[in-house]
Amino acid sequence: MNLSHAIHRGILSLLVGLAVLTTSIAAIAARPFIDVSTLDLVSYLPPPPADDSVQTRAELGELLAIQAMRTPQMVANANADVVQDVWRFTSALPAGLQSRFNAEALLLLGPLFERLRLTKSAVVDPAKKTWMRMRPYVLSSEVTPAVKLEPTTSWPSGHATVASLMAIVLAGMLPEHRTAIFQRAADYAENRVVGGVHYRSDIVAGRTAGALIALDLQRNPEFVVESRLAEDELRKVLGL
Repeated sequence: MNLSHAIHRGILSLLVGLAVLTTSIAAIAARPFIDVSTLDLVSYLPPPPADDSVQTRAELGELLAIQAMRTPQMVANANADVVQDVWRFTSALPAGLQSRFNAEALLLLGPLFERLRLTKSAVVDPAKKTWMRMRPYVLSSEVTPAVKLEPTTSWPSGHATVASLMAIVLAGMLPEHRTAIFQRAADYAENRVVGGVHYRSDIVAGRTAGALIALDLQRNPEFVVESRLAEDELRKVLGL
């Protein structure tokens, strides 16, 4: 075998190896870490306020007050935060680090947080189906949503859950930026109220759900290993 053939075969082997690695990462990222069989939120969270309760009426009043004063920028922010991924936290980092916080540079971080999103759905969706709290715009025709409507019910908020969960994990990797990360998560969740698709209490329940999932994941060997590898990658890419 001459040198050119050897080089060609070496390059081909490398490309095949990268393809297998990419496929493996994609396959891992396509499943949650845990589901309702591991963490049943119905056993931990209280039921939502009744549709005809004083609390629900007060929360509808808050939604209508926000609706009356929301600006085009508030609507734009709420629509941007419909997306559920870790890259929505880019603005929580200092300006000098933001350009390095992306899927192309962080090959392990993206799949890890995609698994967190899937985990959120696997845990939250069964609870939503159990409680079946109507969305505010379904209960009251006065509420006009400003964001894309979801096919699920209201309690707890899935976006608030994933914001809380991602913030806890990301802040653990970047403790020097934890304040900004948790503030970003708060804004992320608040935009569900601004958008008119969740009650305030849905957000509170979602934050609790995110914390419960994060706590449970600390006992999950796959999460522990993958999060440590992703943290090493993240800190290296950011130069921390």
